[in-house]
Amino acid sequence: MSSSVQFILEGNFAAYRRLFVGLPAKTYEAGTRFSCSGEPVRCLYYLTDGLVKVYTLNGYGYVRLIGYHKHDSLFGLDGLRAGDPAVVTTEAVTKVQAVPITPEKLWAVVAAEPEFALTLCQYMGDVLRLMCYDAQTQSVLNVRQRLLTFLQLYAESAEYRRLGYIPLSQDSLASAINASRVQTARELADLKRRGLVELGRRRVTPRDADGLAALLKSGVDTARSNQ
Repeated sequence: MSSSVQFILEGNFAAYRRLFVGLPAKTYEAGTRFSCSGEPVRCLYYLTDGLVKVYTLNGYGYVRLIGYHKHDSLFGLDGLRAGDPAVVTTEAVTKVQAVPITPEKLWAVVAAEPEFALTLCQYMGDVLRLMCYDAQTQSVLNVRQRLLTFLQLYAESAEYRRLGYIPLSQDSLASAINASRVQTARELADLKRRGLVELGRRRVTPRDADGLAALLKSGVDTARSNQ
């Protein structure tokens, strides 16, 4: 799997942090919504500290988790279309420190540091890759394949390298792979029975990366042969 597909966006603009830390920053409590799907949004944010999640919410209240932002990343990209309705919802998971940025301020940063524009384009490409990757996996893979694919993707993140496990509850995993909690719990229990993962409170620890990859490949190959 390409490491350029990132479920957790962090550190992308660390080299340009100095351009943002001089701007007025604000502290937001956990649970703060920076943008809501369907509502106008007028700015984006440079995240200096904390954790922000991105998700969609349907009419029945079902949360579909898309990804996370950590330090030195830009979130609320709907704000680039200032005044237009947001497509996704962004919400603080922890206490957050962030710099609100209007499109005009962002263009001023680009003017002051032209090389930043290239990094911004690369970042937008990372976001687009994640969206395309998400659409692909959700449309063609079954629940097990989506879970295995997500575990692989998360295991490539800096967060996983720091912790050594995936710090998500079964509810959060179910939301991330667009499955019910029952389906997700069933698949996780089977992976544990096979010795491929270890389960704990709000955590999943992959124990056999090669085994997980082989199980995913066998399922994808079977699906292709049945087409």
